[in-house]
This record gives sequence, C-alpha cells and structure tokens, in this order.
Amino acid sequence: MILYTNGCSHVAAGEAVNEFCFAEDDSLYYALGRQPHPDNLAASFSAILANSLGAILDCNAEAAASNDRILRTTNEYIDNQHDEDFVVLIGWTTWEREEWLHEGEYYQVNGSGIDQVPKELATKYKQWVIDTNSKWREHHIKWHNRIWDLHCKFKDENIKHLFFNSHVPLDLVPKSQRKQWGDNYILPYASDYTYFNYLNSKGFRRRPGSAKDLGGGHYLADGHQEWADFLLPHLTKLL
Repeated sequence: MILYTNGCSHVAAGEAVNEFCFAEDDSLYYALGRQPHPDNLAASFSAILANSLGAILDCNAEAAASNDRILRTTNEYIDNQHDEDFVVLIGWTTWEREEWLHEGEYYQVNGSGIDQVPKELATKYKQWVIDTNSKWREHHIKWHNRIWDLHCKFKDENIKHLFFNSHVPLDLVPKSQRKQWGDNYILPYASDYTYFNYLNSKGFRRRPGSAKDLGGGHYLADGHQEWADFLLPHLTKLL
C-alpha cells in the first residue's frame, strides 16, 4: 500500500530536525530543489504513519505551497494511478494562498506580502495582498466548496482519503453551507483540531525562525510523533 501525503510545510516537516524548509536550503541537497529535506521528512508524521501502516510513503508536500498546488498535484497523482493500492492524506493550508502560472513556472503566493515573484508580477502581487486581506470569508467558502468537490470525486471513485486543516479551520463558512464529511475530514470547522492549534494546546515546542507568519516556527519531531499518534486511528478506520 502507498500512503500519499500532500500539503504545505507542516506536511513537509519543515524545520522538524534542522533549520531547513526546502531541501535546496541545505547545500548537500541543493539538487532536490523545493522537495522536503530528507532528514526532516524522515521525522515527519507522514513517515511515522507509513511505518505504522507498513506502507510506502509518497510525499508530495512542499513548504509555502498553496491549496491550488495541493489540489493540482494530487489530481495529477490520482490520474497516474492505476492498479496501486493507496490512501490519500492531505493537510490543507491557509485559505488565501494561490498558485500563479507565469511563463511555464508555478509561483506560490500568500497574504504575507513577502513572496518572491518575477518583476512582471510585482505590481499584481502587491495589489493582490491588499485585496485578499479583506476577503477571508470568501476564501473560506471557495475552498470549502472545492475540497467538497474533491471529496465527492474520491467517494465516487472509491479512493480512501483523510483530510485535516494544517493551520486554519473553515470556521467562517456559514453553518447553512457546512457539509457532512463522515470520517474523511477531521473536524474541519473546529479551531482546536487544526494540526497547528492541536499541538499548541498540548504544549509542543516550535522552532523559532523562518515561519513568523505561523506564530514562530514549525513543530519539532516530537510534535510530528504526537500528530501521527492522533491521526493513526482515523486512518486505520478508513482502510
């Protein structure tokens, strides 16, 4: 069985055992580009879960990724699967992030205002940051609907899957629009059960440094072990 995981830096285990978010941040692994650093990935909750399930890990997460990227690469992966037995685990990132395609290259942008984009996109990015900060409810509703569509697709195709929110719940979605996700989405509207908030409530430490917009860094290896322990019964229920 394959455990396919996707998400942003939390799923990629950025800074879990060292200070690197991308493999290329370490000169020893520069050729791996924006993939997770191998040492961090080995300590990730994805790797722990794969070992617990006796599964092969296929992690497609990338630090700073948008939900656009998560959705695009997950669909690409599914479209290329045929007879393999696999289960999908996705940690959705913050709702404002977008993926822009420019001259054949994808760029991930968020509301921080510090993303690196080509100079041709600089003015567009500045205006987008101004505009996006006034549209939080719209972002929630948009991604709520898109994730529901993916969930329905997976159900129709009998694809085993488990979703959770990495950092921000879908709490701004009106109650009249909320869905029944069954066992496939861990309390999507509850603030206490995002990856970030759950581990924070348990007192787990974060690495100070690069992820200032996430409250002071990423969780260390012990936090990944705790989240793996939390997710395991949810996953095994689906298998």
